[in-house]
Amino acid sequence: MIGWVAGSALRAVLVMLVFIAPILSSSVAEPAGSVVYYVLAVCIGAFVGLEYLHKYPSLVEFRYAPPYNRLRFIWFAFVVAISVLLLQDPPALAAITAFIRPVGTILGHLLDFPYSAVDAILSTVPLGTSSQTLDAIRAAVGIGLTGALLSSAYFLLMVKVSEWPKNSGQFNVGTNLPLIDPVSGENIVDTIQRKAKVNIMIGILAPYGISVVLIVLRLLGIELLAAGTQVIVWTMVAYSFLPLHALMRGIALWRIAKLIEKKRRSDVLGSALQTI
Repeated sequence: MIGWVAGSALRAVLVMLVFIAPILSSSVAEPAGSVVYYVLAVCIGAFVGLEYLHKYPSLVEFRYAPPYNRLRFIWFAFVVAISVLLLQDPPALAAITAFIRPVGTILGHLLDFPYSAVDAILSTVPLGTSSQTLDAIRAAVGIGLTGALLSSAYFLLMVKVSEWPKNSGQFNVGTNLPLIDPVSGENIVDTIQRKAKVNIMIGILAPYGISVVLIVLRLLGIELLAAGTQVIVWTMVAYSFLPLHALMRGIALWRIAKLIEKKRRSDVLGSALQTI
């Protein structure tokens, strides 16, 4: 019990630390917005802690199918760190930034071709943005999207080679997929497969969707990428994390649908053999 509570508290603290990282590393003081920012971070951390404190989750999926959520959190924290380093350039971490920036610049330029996701986000940058900020955005997106693709490929390989989630023990649909009702009357396999296809499509189109939102906001007179480095950081985080989140969820749901389908076929075959 103590270990369970400690694990939940640790998850809550880690989530809060990741969310407040951009404001802690910012050299620009924003006291009015800081209070709201800290309150939001505490609320998100508390939600995660309470979710893991209870045996049966309400929203968090695949809680008992590691390392699905662990991979997502590690990638989320990594994207936040990369975006902070490249866009806020904290003096205390200048040596790390100097190492990461050339890598991001190379990847950003490799992915910056017509109609690419990098080209899409750069087309939304306001006129008059400094070349330094433009290069930082390109580098952050270059590392973010490359990492998202590699992480998705790694998870897919883990599903194929390690037979996730079977390697984690028995998979319970009710506790691992709390947003899907297995007794709703629908064919659960069709429902899960449909959600998997939608998530994979969202993962592919998410960067372009975010770019469209930024363009619409510009037409409404709101230049989101001119609102300060913290806003740019979280925009880059969304640009890199949402594709991975949707792709991993799509892959995971498709895998679960196939396992349920296989289990049903084996049950039907077993029943047929018993009647012979």
